[in-house]
Amino acid sequence: MSQHPQGLRASTQALVTRSVILIVTCAATLVLLPAHVAMAAPRVPTRPHSVALDRFVHTATAANTTANTTSLDELPHDQNLVINVTPTWNTNDTCGCVFDSAPLGVWWNGSTWAIFHEDSTPIGLGATFNVSAEIARDGLHDLFFHVATSANSVGNYTILDDPALNGNPNAIVIVTQNWNPAGVCACRYNPRYIGVWYTGSHWAIFNEDATPM
Repeated sequence: MSQHPQGLRASTQALVTRSVILIVTCAATLVLLPAHVAMAAPRVPTRPHSVALDRFVHTATAANTTANTTSLDELPHDQNLVINVTPTWNTNDTCGCVFDSAPLGVWWNGSTWAIFHEDSTPIGLGATFNVSAEIARDGLHDLFFHVATSANSVGNYTILDDPALNGNPNAIVIVTQNWNPAGVCACRYNPRYIGVWYTGSHWAIFNEDATPM
């Protein structure tokens, strides 16, 4: 059974704050979507004959939200989905008008996907999020999971090594932190706002506040 991100906060937060080495070797799993090409297959896991699913606006309500997590009940119960999320203020010119200023991640709770606050602060009722959900397409590799390791990370950033991105400064890279991709528990907090940048040869994900990745 998947473990709840909030329930593990004490132990995993200690890893994040006490040791750069542990951050590097065990750090957050991130889902990446280079949007310059068609939606495509996550590298882990691969699954035949699957397709792109849906994009929708999710609203946090009393029925689907507890503390720092809001369940994406709109989605099929499939741990292999790859989820990207972005807070939105007034999608379709309809004002939810609830600030959501915390770093975000997604996680599989054992039965459905959910959005959570990486810093464990509560999600405000009425907060809205743009959500996209994808599953594998055979033969395409532009949607994939990236894990920060000691081999690919330096300081506050982790370098992406992928044929669709390498040497391509015009790529559009979209990232969402993932607690347990495909239900496999990476289980490491990264309570930071993240961004992407082009190093001159590769794309990288970095912590905006310059703390180690």
